[in-house]
Amino acid sequence: MRGLFSLLLLFCLVPTSGYSIEQDTYTTSMDATFARELGQGEFGEGWRAPNGVLWGRVEGLFSNDGPYDSDGEVLDSSALHICQSKGGRLPGYWDFVHFSNFFERHVGLFNKQGRKDVRTLFPGMQRGDKLWTSTVRTSWEDNGSTRIGYVFNASVGGIMRQQKLRSSRLWVICIQD
Repeated sequence: MRGLFSLLLLFCLVPTSGYSIEQDTYTTSMDATFARELGQGEFGEGWRAPNGVLWGRVEGLFSNDGPYDSDGEVLDSSALHICQSKGGRLPGYWDFVHFSNFFERHVGLFNKQGRKDVRTLFPGMQRGDKLWTSTVRTSWEDNGSTRIGYVFNASVGGIMRQQKLRSSRLWVICIQD
């Protein structure tokens, strides 16, 4: 009995992949097949989307403030650094647009089945979670003084302006091309 307890304790202490499914592929209700793969470098395990992008796990809470270029892409931030340290990059606005199209939607947002598929593949994307994109809003509305970052709302599958400053700590997921 003591051996079984030790084995159970060891299993509980060993980090797992964090994914809720065991198979190597998963097909969404939109007939988009994701394949489980090991990324390059320190990236770890992720899901390869039909467009070839490898989506990793949710890394944690980070800020996304720092300089950006004239196209509105962040050049330096904590969110960018965590992805770069793993051999990946922070997804941009269009990466999330393409990603969300692999899941069932109604009037542009995830429906119940779309949310279920996302949470099955990415348990770290929970209801209400917002994930940073590498893209900031660079329009006249910002008056040139405050740059608002775009975020992906995991519960609805929509991209929106973050109403708080980019120094706010939000969730980060990394990708590899």
